[in-house]
Amino acid sequence: MSEEPSRDDLKQRIEELEQAFAEAERMQRALRMSEEKYRSIAHRTPTATMLYQDDRWIFVNSAAEVITGYSSRDLLAMDFWDIVHPDYKEVIRDCGRKHKWGEQAATQYELKIIAKDGTAKWVDLVGASTMIGGRLAGVISVVDSTERKRAVEVLRESEERFRLLVENAPVGIFIQTRGQFAYLNKAAMRMFGSPSADQLLGQPILSRMHPDFHKIVLERTRLLNEDREEVSLLAQKYLKLDGTAFDVEVSAVPFVYGGEQGALAFFSDITERMKAEDKARALLAAVQFERDRVSAVVNSMQDEVWFADMERKFTLANPSARREFRLENAGGIDVEDFARSLKVYRPDGSPRPVEEAPTLRALRGELVKNQKEIIFTAAHGELRHREVSAAPVRDTAGNIIGSVSVVRDITEAKRIEEALRRHGAVQEGINEILNATLACDTEEELGRACLKIAERITQSQFGFIARISGEELEIIAVSDPGWQARRIIGSTPRYHLGLKLRGIPGRIVLEGKSLLTNDPGHHPDSIGVPDGHPPLETFLGVPLIREGQTIGMIGVGNRPGGYRNEEQEALEALVPAIVEAFLRKSAEEALLKAHEELEQRVQERTAELEAAYRSLQSETQERLHLEEQLRQSQKMEAIGTLAGGIAHDFNNVLAGIIGFSEMVEEDLPEDSPLRRYMKRILKASFRGRDLVKQILAFSRKSEHVREPVSLAPVVEETVQLLRASIPATIEIITDMRAVSDKVRASAIELQQIVMNLATNAAHAMREKGGTLSISLSDVDLEMDSPVIDPEVEPGQYVQLVVQDTGSGMTPDTMKRIFEPFFTTRRVGEGTGMGLAAVYGIVKSLNGAITVESEPGSGSIFRVFFPKISTCVESVTQRSDRALGGTERILFVDDEELLVELAQDVLEKLGYRVTALTDSIEALELFSSNPGSFDLVITDQTMPKMTGLRLAAKLLKIRNDTPIILCTGHSDSVSPDIAREAGVKIFMMKPLAKESMAKMIRSVLDGTAV
Repeated sequence: MSEEPSRDDLKQRIEELEQAFAEAERMQRALRMSEEKYRSIAHRTPTATMLYQDDRWIFVNSAAEVITGYSSRDLLAMDFWDIVHPDYKEVIRDCGRKHKWGEQAATQYELKIIAKDGTAKWVDLVGASTMIGGRLAGVISVVDSTERKRAVEVLRESEERFRLLVENAPVGIFIQTRGQFAYLNKAAMRMFGSPSADQLLGQPILSRMHPDFHKIVLERTRLLNEDREEVSLLAQKYLKLDGTAFDVEVSAVPFVYGGEQGALAFFSDITERMKAEDKARALLAAVQFERDRVSAVVNSMQDEVWFADMERKFTLANPSARREFRLENAGGIDVEDFARSLKVYRPDGSPRPVEEAPTLRALRGELVKNQKEIIFTAAHGELRHREVSAAPVRDTAGNIIGSVSVVRDITEAKRIEEALRRHGAVQEGINEILNATLACDTEEELGRACLKIAERITQSQFGFIARISGEELEIIAVSDPGWQARRIIGSTPRYHLGLKLRGIPGRIVLEGKSLLTNDPGHHPDSIGVPDGHPPLETFLGVPLIREGQTIGMIGVGNRPGGYRNEEQEALEALVPAIVEAFLRKSAEEALLKAHEELEQRVQERTAELEAAYRSLQSETQERLHLEEQLRQSQKMEAIGTLAGGIAHDFNNVLAGIIGFSEMVEEDLPEDSPLRRYMKRILKASFRGRDLVKQILAFSRKSEHVREPVSLAPVVEETVQLLRASIPATIEIITDMRAVSDKVRASAIELQQIVMNLATNAAHAMREKGGTLSISLSDVDLEMDSPVIDPEVEPGQYVQLVVQDTGSGMTPDTMKRIFEPFFTTRRVGEGTGMGLAAVYGIVKSLNGAITVESEPGSGSIFRVFFPKISTCVESVTQRSDRALGGTERILFVDDEELLVELAQDVLEKLGYRVTALTDSIEALELFSSNPGSFDLVITDQTMPKMTGLRLAAKLLKIRNDTPIILCTGHSDSVSPDIAREAGVKIFMMKPLAKESMAKMIRSVLDGTAV
């Protein structure tokens, strides 16, 4: 039987129980406080957070209500699938199954949800598995990404305009077409470990994808390239060039690049975040049940989360916050000391007082919503824009027990916003500069206007524009206020810095590069500032460059907070417009000066010429008339190039036709009816030969033999030819009144002029008929005669007038009537060469041609030929029988047709002929036996070796070799050049058999001149 406890024992046990109860009560209070802290964090965060367990929702925070539009009670009573967009339900089910079976530890992707008001919203969803109360549970974080999606869309539509923004974007961007890299920005190359885009361009994108993701990448590429569907944000693994794998988040949209279907992809390196999430998941398993629900949310958030107690000490900071400030552990850090150690600015750039720190304000009971701040963080090494929300944490009694702060980094959004604003400001500035060019009267006014625009865009307090003048800089304009320019330079509107291109401005103009310094006083090139110059705290200078040459510079200074690359890029974007504005203004001033000088000269000229030049209008009309004639003459020269190009080949063809036709004619019996046809073929061929000569004469590539010719017989003969071809509805009237009609010309040229003018007149009357009048008369042109052509000398002329009663011409048609290839006829009715050829022949005869016409009143063409007084009897050539011989002839031509013809013709004349198509082969044959040939006939234009070079080599072998050089056309050789080279006769193709036989005989007989 046990002893009963003593009174002291009972007392001791009672005390132990009391202590145990007190400890339990303390632990319960601590547990409630902890739950209240984390519940407050969960409800204050802007990220929607939801927990589920056993297929039911067990928690949703306030942010979920904001994003969905539903209350917490509604959401907990709803099925999650009620707010998921139909297009994304299958994706979530698949991810849910993977979480359930542990196939994925965490997933982040993008989808659409349907809000309570029926609108569709884009959200980023992060899902992770955790243990709550020893059982599997899920935590989901949802962030509204609708605005981000809109920003991406705007970026894609403005790709070219914001190329620099894309190139320098902090996220990786690449474009793929046909499954290959077509473009990568700097961030993408940096992530892939590539110093140059050339190492990746044209490579398959699969080469940089981890093998585990090849299948899904191929499917997403097909959706982008073939179905033109956008693909949502997805976590993948990429490979650097050295094979190292790294985690990324990728989204892409269809895109057309270089005319090919492809995609624009955005990706971010999330390796560190993935590591942080892994670490967060490892910690979640070790915390207690009440902390699990909130801690899982906080540690998976991308935003910074800070918790402070009433002792103004930080007790909690999530991984994002610790990483941003490189803190191992935020617990115990004094809030006020930490705020004082940071460089924090208000949005206007002024320092933010410590007492305005959101955490301190929340500990005082204030509710802070979306306070904008600019802060320098160690993680980024630069100023970052942030949006801070803070709120006090209260216990169940309403007492403040701490504060929670949530910080979101909005730097990238700010950069995009700033880039858009800056781009718009630059474009507006360029438009203002162009308007100022028209509004300002002087360069100084224009310079001040440009400076105001530059100072506004760069937020500068003063500036100047200068040009290079010798070895110094000459100021064009300074801002006002600015350099107190009037006090420095007095009343002089332009002045020199006297820097002799030294100092910071000297370096800018000498190197032709922009310079930015936020400490100009200590810059290596600084030489101080002139007296009266305001203190120079910051400076930005950009050279003014025209066609690769620096012509001056623009400088601005004293921007609050200093200059950045963004201000330099904005000012550089303005410079081309500024340069163009000053060039226009200089041109305007020069034009004004020239106009004033011209006015003075016109007035002086008017006074000197009195009645003849009484008005500026008459002088202007004369000048315009002369300019029009000059332009017309230049147009007429254009046909020369074309004529020279076709003459050689056309003459070779005509030579074959004429030669073979003559051979056929000789072989035909005298009474054969075919002889008549052959004569017509020969006549047509000779006419074609003469036509080519006319074209060459017009183009000044060939000259006809000109001799005194009487115009009247030529006109009468041409009219006889015309009567057979002109319709009977057109009457032809001739009037030959000229007393003396002798001119120096070729009868063929004169016939060509009359034929083309008459044919043109007949065409104008082809529909209704009419009268064609052709007349010759004497005209004396004296010094005071009306100007016909500035090149026509005064003297006696024969005037040929061709007049019709046809449809006439408009002024525009008259201006172009003599242009080569210009015609008013339908396709197939004319080439536009007729009147152009007439113009060329008349000019070559030192004559002139004019035209008078009005629509519906017919046309009058007047041609003026200089008279000659020499009376020369025309010599009638008689046709002698072609002479032959027995000599040995070497014939060389690259045209097989002409080689065959020459051999047949010359052999029929009795000569022994060796005919070759290769000039090199001919040289080798001659070299082997120089004395075996009595005569060499060679073409000029041949491949491998021209006829002139062949002649030189033959004469070098045997200097007494008789040589005849033939050509259809050549700019490089003439009769004089041929004679100087030792050629006996320079012969133009094509030649009739008789002419060729006589020339050969004259060379062999030694009678050639």
